[in-house]
Amino acid sequence: MTTRRDGSATPRIASMLRLLFVAVGIVSLILGYVGLDRYLHLPGQTYSHTPSDLVYFDLELFLVQATPLAAGGPFPWQLSVARFSAPSVLLYALAEIVVALSARRLHRAWLRRSRGHAVVFGTTRVASVVVERLRARGVRVLVVRPDSAADPVRFDSVSDDRWTIVGRPASPRTLTDAGVRRASTVYACLDRIEDNAEVAYAIEAWRGEQRYPERVYASIDDLDLCTALKARRWSTAGAGRSHVDFFNRDELAAQTAVRRDRAALEGPGAPHIAISGTGAFGRSVLVELGRQWQGCAGRAGRAEHSERAVGGSRTGQPQPDGGIVTIALVGADADAVGSRLCEQYPFLLDVCVIEPWTDTLPRLLEERRRTGAPRLRRLYLCHGDEREALSDALTCGSYLSSMDGVVVRLDRMSQMAEMFHGGSRPGPLFDALDGRLELVDVTALGCDPDRIGDDLADSLAQSIHRRYLADQLAGGRGWHSTTAMTPWDELPPDVQRGNREQAEDVGRKLASIRCLLTPRRETVGPFAFRPAEIETLAESEHARWADERRRNGWRYGPRRDDTRRVHPGLVAWPLLPEEQRDKDRLFIRALPALLSGMGLAIVRIGEGGGPAPRHTPATQSPAPASGATESSGTRDSPIPVTALGSDLC
Repeated sequence: MTTRRDGSATPRIASMLRLLFVAVGIVSLILGYVGLDRYLHLPGQTYSHTPSDLVYFDLELFLVQATPLAAGGPFPWQLSVARFSAPSVLLYALAEIVVALSARRLHRAWLRRSRGHAVVFGTTRVASVVVERLRARGVRVLVVRPDSAADPVRFDSVSDDRWTIVGRPASPRTLTDAGVRRASTVYACLDRIEDNAEVAYAIEAWRGEQRYPERVYASIDDLDLCTALKARRWSTAGAGRSHVDFFNRDELAAQTAVRRDRAALEGPGAPHIAISGTGAFGRSVLVELGRQWQGCAGRAGRAEHSERAVGGSRTGQPQPDGGIVTIALVGADADAVGSRLCEQYPFLLDVCVIEPWTDTLPRLLEERRRTGAPRLRRLYLCHGDEREALSDALTCGSYLSSMDGVVVRLDRMSQMAEMFHGGSRPGPLFDALDGRLELVDVTALGCDPDRIGDDLADSLAQSIHRRYLADQLAGGRGWHSTTAMTPWDELPPDVQRGNREQAEDVGRKLASIRCLLTPRRETVGPFAFRPAEIETLAESEHARWADERRRNGWRYGPRRDDTRRVHPGLVAWPLLPEEQRDKDRLFIRALPALLSGMGLAIVRIGEGGGPAPRHTPATQSPAPASGATESSGTRDSPIPVTALGSDLC
């Protein structure tokens, strides 16, 4: 039996009922014609009984106004049946129309009044994956299907009519029909970048000062544009502001693939890795490999090799390990891409050597075998042409003895993964290079709503925490020796939340002194805060920290007591001890270096204006008693600023 998603048989019953009344209508026509023919042949009847007149009078039975019947009975039994059955067909048709119109109106009104649901714009594969993941978690998802014929329904997960509306995505009427003002999250996953950006802007402008939707995400396929839009948005947002962000599926998929493949970086010595392809996925893999290698504390000798730049040698001349990961970048523009990545992410110079290779991949592998180069931990095939990438993976079998694994980027050909890994089938159709081949579906891996929610503020907060852990471990402190000496995922929720709020407020702070964030490029010069700016921003950071603490139930006291949520640092900036002020100043001075690790730079947008007026907290704590500022209690910054060592100042 055909059923709805909720298991009911309503569609099947409705179809059977319609067929029944179609049959009643046909029988009514036949009985009406026969009955009228007999009736009009009775003595005393003056109406014409030609076939055409009989058909006309027969059709009038459906309108309950057949002219000959006005003379009264008795009627033949066929006509007696038809004059009741025919109008019933008309009544059923009218009822269907009324119910359909009413149900549509009621359903639209119900959708408008929905609360806490997610709204997904588009019928692309990105939209389909997002919808499937959200519904698998029990989230109600409404899909907005564009009314243009150029964007047809292509996936079952976005074709449920009960939770689908059709309209122009960025129009106020469509936003209203989708209940955007009551939605928790919105995902713009249309085909074109400009359409997704338009939806995000329309929602932000249309919403005004309302709280919902809490988060809006727009898919941007161009990685460089996505990074630039993120920086622009961050520069206009502050802690606690409504959240609009952009995501690139290749970047998120690359980060996830590298993070879950711990074996690629673990093992004796520094790894050697090859990346074929300089597109968004390949570049993101390279950056994430460097970032993860940087997080591996205790690697000896990394710092002493920081002066080694891109192109230190050809692959035929392997570099000494020394704790530096060696990455062969294959592509016609490998030289330019490698240099640009090191300009945008300076930390790469400290953790890896990028060896550009502008010839073909087979020649690279042959050259490595000829010269006895170290074994490759991973070979990443990231071509834009998926057929070429898969073909290269399958034809490099003769080099398997010199590599541990092959990772292939797929999207449109993602169904090939099941043929190699089995999936829902009893077994694989093809050999996956003796288990060394991994096919990465960038859309399925990069469109996880949890990963989409990781924005620049999250990355900054986690980056600072990783740096803190590395510095503390190098200084001899052990894991779990304090609350902060744990991986990010194990930090208490309130500490994570405080870290994020501090990072979220960076854009607002920079805007207050007429600065903004931009992707790092060679043309962007070094940046340093002026003394007055450091003081202004440090005071602003202290006020933000104090407000955040008060919202979480903390209050002022001469001595710190975490159990009672008492802290001596909850005082106005002029009353704060100098050593506590230095912690805020240290964080501000470290911002340029911290942001450079994320590929961002600070630039001034005006030299004429001085720093903004000093921030004054909305509510001031009462002044402490005499001598209270010299108590033994110390302020703990949400992000452990002791991590920001002198090398970052």
